[in-house]
Amino acid sequence: MGRRRKVSVLNYTDYRKYLEDFYNEQKARTPGFSYRNFARKAGFNSSGLFKDVISGRINIEKSVIRKFARGTGLTPREAEYFRALVLFNQSRSNEQKNRHFKKLVGFWSGPSARLRFRHHRYFSRWYYAAIREMLSVIRVKENFRELARSLRPQIRSVEVKRAVNLLLKLGIIRRDAAGYLEASDQVLSTGPDFKSLHLANFQRTMMDLAKESIDRIPAKQRNVATLTFSATQKAIEDIQTEINASRKRIIGIIRECKDMDRIYQMNVQLFPMSHIKDVK
Repeated sequence: MGRRRKVSVLNYTDYRKYLEDFYNEQKARTPGFSYRNFARKAGFNSSGLFKDVISGRINIEKSVIRKFARGTGLTPREAEYFRALVLFNQSRSNEQKNRHFKKLVGFWSGPSARLRFRHHRYFSRWYYAAIREMLSVIRVKENFRELARSLRPQIRSVEVKRAVNLLLKLGIIRRDAAGYLEASDQVLSTGPDFKSLHLANFQRTMMDLAKESIDRIPAKQRNVATLTFSATQKAIEDIQTEINASRKRIIGIIRECKDMDRIYQMNVQLFPMSHIKDVK
């Protein structure tokens, strides 16, 4: 393993994929390379541990992350990144994922790193999406105060300015020939590696906003309903199908709208409140 490695952990956002590519690279260079060779270098007693981790059968325990870094010949900086990557991939809570994501960002450089962090910022604030939609309601060039006053809850002009700059950099808004801001046709895609994290951030933010709307918005202007029920798994699957179909019909209604005069947020939540009953 003295020759320069082409597989760099700093290019990965999935540590299992990195370990798999590392193994294949070593195998191609040295046909005799095996899981046993890796285990010996890393300091493991079991030669099957590496394969079980790659396959997803088991996770890497915190106590042995350093051994995996040693086995793959990582530098101290690469080992630090690998640790953050393992913890990010294996985090169960959104709070943990966000914490480790920020550590990963610190290792990235260049345009792709800036783009990833901008995506992260976009999904962390409710008003980024709201401002994009608001541009279909009012025409604005530089009057950020007007945009700020139009939103509920109202935000500061400086927050609108930062949001507009971010949206322009992401390409999801643009300026028309007259200089007015407008939504572009571009769909924001974060890629599969961080999609679940960004989506969870966005959904959590919008749910918080929905809670606040109960106190801020008159009852006649909102529709907030709750329903607690028991059902079979088959019934839940039918309900999910109905929710998806209803969502598509609502999107169809939205697309038929002309001369929009307001923006709205709609959340639909369906989640279990108990464990499945054991069937004996």
